Amino acid sequence: MRISAFTAVLATIVLAAGCAHQSEPLPASPSLTVLADQSQLRVGVYDNRGILMAWFFSKYNDLANMRKEYEQAKLAGDDERVKELGAMGPKLQRRLHFQGFGRAPVTELLAHVEDQLPALAKELGVDVIAFECNYSGDNVEIVDITLDLVMLYDPSPETIKSVKDVMKHDPVALEELTHDDH
Repeated sequence: MRISAFTAVLATIVLAAGCAHQSEPLPASPSLTVLADQSQLRVGVYDNRGILMAWFFSKYNDLANMRKEYEQAKLAGDDERVKELGAMGPKLQRRLHFQGFGRAPVTELLAHVEDQLPALAKELGVDVIAFECNYSGDNVEIVDITLDLVMLYDPSPETIKSVKDVMKHDPVALEELTHDDH
C-alpha cells in the first residue's frame, strides 16, 4: 500500500500528539540524543598579524637564506635563478605586508608548527583552529588562541610584547594596503 508524503507527515504528527498524553515518554531518537548530549564546540581563532610576527623573528624565517641564495646566484652568473628569485621578492613582500598589517591567511607560516597543533588544541580544549569565524551558533565558543600559537615559534619577550601591541589595533583595511584609489 502506498501513502502520500502528506499522509505520512500527518500520521507522525497525530501519533506524536497522542503519545504526548501518555504517562511514559517515548524513547528519544538517536539523532536527538546526540544533539542533546553534544557539548559546546570550542573554536580557537587567531590574529594572523601575531603569527606573522612570531614567524618573522623565529628560526623558521628563511628570508635570509633566500637573500643569500640570490646573492650567490648573482655571483655565479646564474641569470635565470637571479631573475626567478628577483621576481619572487616583490610578491613575497606584498604577501608579508598583507599578513603583517591586514587580514590575510598565514597557512604557509603555520605549516612550520602544524605537527604541534593537535597537542595545542587538546591542551586548550579547542575542537577547531581557524583563521576566523564569521558566524557561530549558541553551542559554539570562540576562543582567541593567538598568543598560544605564537609560543610555538619560541618567541623572545620582545616579540611577545610586539604581538600583544599589534593586537591592540584593528587590522588595516585591504583598500589601504593595496593603495587602490579606484
